[in-house]
Amino acid sequence: MSESVITPDSSVVTLINVFTVEPADQQRLVEIWQRSTDETIRHLPGFVSANIHRSLDGSKVINYAQWESREAFIAMLNDPDAAAWLTQLAEIGTPAPALCDVVSVHRSAVARRVALFHLARRAPRRSGRAEAVSSQGLRAPEEATYSTRRSQPRRSTGPSPTSAGSTSS
Repeated sequence: MSESVITPDSSVVTLINVFTVEPADQQRLVEIWQRSTDETIRHLPGFVSANIHRSLDGSKVINYAQWESREAFIAMLNDPDAAAWLTQLAEIGTPAPALCDVVSVHRSAVARRVALFHLARRAPRRSGRAEAVSSQGLRAPEEATYSTRRSQPRRSTGPSPTSAGSTSS
């Protein structure tokens, strides 16, 4: 299976399908969804990736899937083997699908550096050394620093806890 890459400039379409399920049936729905993806759906033309999530309260199972195009997704819906799996899933839970385009992605500075670092590791190496990527371009590993410290203090969005309850008279 391909790895999910979430970017606003991607040509893929994204399916977000939220199934509402009785908590006692959540694990069964997850297992059938995993089997349907492994045995059928991932082999269909245009499939990119699928990520199956379960809510902590047991009431939802969510599929975040990517397809090469809207047409590939529609072809999957019309595939008899995939349709049989989808019918089985709908007998366990209530689906609420939405086909989407990614509009924006927001990451912390650290997460962005880590993602860029991993992309750089996949790129061809220069001078026989792996290089890290910064927002300014490629840099040698010894020049790249990964700090979790904020470069600027947080801005307050409201009264501080100590001033919230105080009044002056």
